[in-house]
Amino acid sequence: MLGMRMSLACLVAAVLVASASGEDHFACTEIDGCSGCLFSGDEWSPELVEAGQCEFNEEFNECWAADEDTRCWTESVESSVPCSESSGCSGECDGDYTLVTAEDLALVSACTKILGNVKLVYTNLTSLEGGLEGITVIDGKLHIKWNPALASLVGFGSLTRVGQLKIESNFALESLAGAFPVLTDVTKDLKIDQNPVLGMFSGAFLQLTAIGDDLYLQDNNSPNLSFEGALPSLATIGDDLYIQNNDAATSLGGALRSLRTVGGSVYLQGNDELLSLDRALVSLRSIGDTFYLQGNDKLQSIGTGFRSLAYVWDTLYIQNNKELVSAGQWERDLPCVEDLTLRDLDPQLTRNLESQFELQQVTGGLYCSLPGWTFSKKIMAMAYGYKTWGPVVVEPTYDYDSYDSYDGYDGFD
Repeated sequence: MLGMRMSLACLVAAVLVASASGEDHFACTEIDGCSGCLFSGDEWSPELVEAGQCEFNEEFNECWAADEDTRCWTESVESSVPCSESSGCSGECDGDYTLVTAEDLALVSACTKILGNVKLVYTNLTSLEGGLEGITVIDGKLHIKWNPALASLVGFGSLTRVGQLKIESNFALESLAGAFPVLTDVTKDLKIDQNPVLGMFSGAFLQLTAIGDDLYLQDNNSPNLSFEGALPSLATIGDDLYIQNNDAATSLGGALRSLRTVGGSVYLQGNDELLSLDRALVSLRSIGDTFYLQGNDKLQSIGTGFRSLAYVWDTLYIQNNKELVSAGQWERDLPCVEDLTLRDLDPQLTRNLESQFELQQVTGGLYCSLPGWTFSKKIMAMAYGYKTWGPVVVEPTYDYDSYDSYDGYDGFD
């Protein structure tokens, strides 16, 4: 069923139904979920004649659908027929849309901006093409979840901005190639989670530059999983970055190659087969909170990954990476961190990192003074006003069974 409510500026003429007395009545259509509702009068002063199977709310003079997701408002006798040029809507559609069938996709084909939410949940769709191509903005949430036959997300060819985007538990989705080619901004969260056969991230989100809140890349466990080329233009994440529990990923490849700032924390954890961070997040310069590098059981080397990272504004945790023997350039040029916590690491690696951290304290916290640091980096650190750095913490071995995905309320219904 397609559920939505049009704005008052987008009134669509109601269906006229002739009664036995010859009097004209307004009737909601089945698309509205109110097929038993009849109204008399005209579109500006309708009166409810018959509610049929719908629940009649006398206080607000509304005719409600059985699932309370759609309703016919007698004040304007609004229909769920979508906006079109002929209705004077200019493509701006108000309300929430639940799209289940190919027919539902076609019904929103005249919309260019959706002011509410769009849900593609529990469908048997095999494709998203055929109605979504003209949508440029979704102010609310776009939720694509539990679609067992959906193999591709191609279809949102004009979408440039969305409030939140969640792609989760789509059991036939093998590739993101071609998805959201002109999307530049996600106002809140982007979550790609629990897509069990998703193997390829490249070719999607080619123009996405900013995520306002969190980015989740987690629990995607295809044996063919590759992060190579993932989100190539993304420059900023307003809050946290989660790359976790992707059990089959052996490398992050060139993932997030343009990312420069993360406003919150970075969680790189629980990726059981991850061997190296070489070429990962090579442009990332600043982490606004904590960096958790932990529980990646087979991780051996950081390599050239994170080679531009200069600032971690809180604690850097490197722990429970049982095979890690090389931290790459961090052993010579550790990012500025407030605290460093090391646990269950190779003894020599622990000594190297501890030594680098101790060098950061010699300037009394005004800036980090490390071998190889350029003058410009020091001036930048002074301008940012670093806190006084705390002591390094080297803790005993602790066994973690797993790193659970964030399971709190994420704003998606």
